[in-house]
Order: sequence, then C-alpha cells, then structure tokens
Amino acid sequence: MIEVTSNEPMVVRRSQIQPEILKQFFDGFIREHGDRDPYNFANGLEAVYPDFQSWFCNRVEPEFGAGKESRELLMLMASNQCETEKVIAGFAILKRTSLEKKICAFRISDGWRERGYGEKLMQECFKQLGTERPLITISDKYLPAFCNIIKKYKFQQTQVLPDYYLEGSTEYVFNENLKK
Repeated sequence: MIEVTSNEPMVVRRSQIQPEILKQFFDGFIREHGDRDPYNFANGLEAVYPDFQSWFCNRVEPEFGAGKESRELLMLMASNQCETEKVIAGFAILKRTSLEKKICAFRISDGWRERGYGEKLMQECFKQLGTERPLITISDKYLPAFCNIIKKYKFQQTQVLPDYYLEGSTEYVFNENLKK
C-alpha cells in the first residue's frame, strides 16, 4: 500500500500499486496522456533514443510483474512547497535478471533538477537492483547532467559506442559491457 504522509519526495514502484486494476488504469492513463504535463516525464527521450515509446510499450510493459526476473518502473513523486498534490518528477526503468542488472532509463524532469532528486532515485535503483554498480548507458547529450552521480558513485566507464542508438550520437557505458 502506498501511503502519502508528507510533502517529502517519494519513490513509488509500479509493482507497489494495488489492486491490479489500478496498475492497468495507470498504464493506460500514462499512455493516453503522455504528451501532457505532468505525465510527459519521458518527453524528449525520442530525440536521443529513437522509438523509445515503442520500446516501452512492446518490450518493457509486457515484462512488468514477470516474477523475480522482470522490469520495474520507479516514479519519483514530488510536490512544490505550496502544493499538496504530487506529480511525477522523475522516473527510472530497471531490468533485473540473473544476467543483467541495468538502469535502462533514468530521468528527472527539467523543472525538478538540482534538488537532490536524482540521488534519491538513484539510491532506490541500487536498492531494487541489489547493486551500486548497475549497467547504465548515457548519451553524450545527457552526460554532463550525470557527472555528479558518476563521480559520487564511482561509476567506471567500460565502453564508448558511437552511433549506437542514434547516428551522430555517442553512448557511454558504465560498470559493465553492453551486449549487442
């Protein structure tokens, strides 16, 4: 059960949403309203990761709740000081299998950055994945925004992949090698 008792930011796992009918409503609602604030938390990712929406709907969603080896969607819920309603200020998509512990997507929305929320969400990623050294790829476009996290958690760059997701863009891989 998700309990909101303060104005502090909180991380909610999709798998925590109960009953199952609410998960289905949430998934449909996000799909239907994903182009509007505050539900457009993945807005802009298509520019760096082509077909992000298709990947999410066709690869990620079917694996939600597939048991111990599955994907998880973490949502960072936050509110401004004057507001009581929480909105999705950031999210992470995780993949945890016996072969891979990966942060597939990680984003803090523009208006919510520089508040320590990235660190809070990253800590929850570590907890859910069971490691502080998950596989993560970061586009050259977003690499500057990750500098503090990379330094703080001592992520080790393992690969540099030009044109991996998008021609003219480079992916930096940390902590493990990306299998093609």
